[in-house]
Amino acid sequence: MQVINNIQALRGVIGTNDGDVCYVTDYIGNNDGGGGHFVWRIAGFTTATDNGGTIIVPGGANPTNGRWVRNIEGTAINVRWFGILGRESDADYSDQLNNLINTYKQKPAEWIGGVRIMFPRGYYRFRNIKIPSGFTLVGEQTARHNWTPNAPLIIRPAMGSSGTEDCIFEFEKNATENASLENLYIDGDSQNPQGAGLKAAVIFNGKFCSLINNNIVNCAKHAVFGSPGVSRIENNNLHGLKAATGYGNDSSTDRGFLGSLHLQSFVDGWIINNEIGATSTYLDFKDPNRKGVAVFIKGLEASVVSGNIFENGDLAAFFMDGGFNYLSGNRYELSMSTGLELYNMFQCNFHGERFTNNSLKTVGRYDDLVVNQNCANNTFISPTFTKTYNPGLADLHIDGKVRYNITNYGNNSGVWKNIFISPYFTNIGTLDPNPSYPKNPGRKYALTPYCVNPSEVDPYIID
Repeated sequence: MQVINNIQALRGVIGTNDGDVCYVTDYIGNNDGGGGHFVWRIAGFTTATDNGGTIIVPGGANPTNGRWVRNIEGTAINVRWFGILGRESDADYSDQLNNLINTYKQKPAEWIGGVRIMFPRGYYRFRNIKIPSGFTLVGEQTARHNWTPNAPLIIRPAMGSSGTEDCIFEFEKNATENASLENLYIDGDSQNPQGAGLKAAVIFNGKFCSLINNNIVNCAKHAVFGSPGVSRIENNNLHGLKAATGYGNDSSTDRGFLGSLHLQSFVDGWIINNEIGATSTYLDFKDPNRKGVAVFIKGLEASVVSGNIFENGDLAAFFMDGGFNYLSGNRYELSMSTGLELYNMFQCNFHGERFTNNSLKTVGRYDDLVVNQNCANNTFISPTFTKTYNPGLADLHIDGKVRYNITNYGNNSGVWKNIFISPYFTNIGTLDPNPSYPKNPGRKYALTPYCVNPSEVDPYIID
């Protein structure tokens, strides 16, 4: 068996018989991980083109018209096989990754179970990569939920034209199905020109698609934006909205909110066990002109939202124009004004939601939970409203006490009323140096539900 130094040298080698094998040590050199075993194939390959990764066409005289075909072991395609080496922090590998995708996109019959593209540890830059149906892009190692820049695998945006729809990865509307990003650390690089113009790190459209166990952070605008259907967002760390300028429009229904996770519609889907923040710290939203929220969803219907943390925005979450959803065990915290605001939401079940340390602005009246007048027939079972003592907030002269726990504008008569079952109000700030504030006030001392519309009765509560 011949041993060849790299892929370029392999193009100078001609096989003799069908089945001849050679071993290529590197893609370019210096143990870059892009080598492997290649087999000389004639039958069925005489017209195959050189794709730079799995099929190599030798130059010069080729009497049998054969090709060197990579022997693929396992089920994943290693990006290093196509020269995506991840060794230079500023190298743009967009062309190579598009070449890899197009190579397997054209052979659906051979990959009926889908194509799994694996990224080993390294640094990669891409821009506007479209994810086809059936493709999974996955990191070699599990992505941990943190902001550590020294993660073993980092994907950042490449320099580009900075169009209005620029991103790193895109799931295409009406085109991408059954595709996924998994175990990837995606850094939006908002502080540098490459990332400053991105609309989102990931544009997430399509159907039956997934974002699972990714870190998508440091984004200038959205971490994730789109209108997916029957899709799953699970166990991710999503943080965006690092832009320094203000945004928002108080005259519009949604007040121009931008979400780190910003979905224009979300139907029959799952948002489970994610940590989603407008920024890495609540201090970024002290400017009252910034209308940033951890999660903004318009058209949330027939979906499950469970076990998430929504934090560090002007609002933690804003949901509008949807219904028939189940939300449970979510935490809304460390927001400058409201924890959760609902607009035109109906027939949703909220079970065990927790609101803590919202309304951090020192002026104005803000609320942990706002139920808009267009909301109806929603049920809140055992919500918890908590004031905790936070030394960091105390140093900033922010008391962390909600102005109101619940502000309800909704209908509270007939079958369409909003119902609160066993709400719990507590102060667990046992280290709070202020002796005048009770440690466990309960309903007696809490800021109880408040109804702004005088024509309505108080929110309907069952203890």
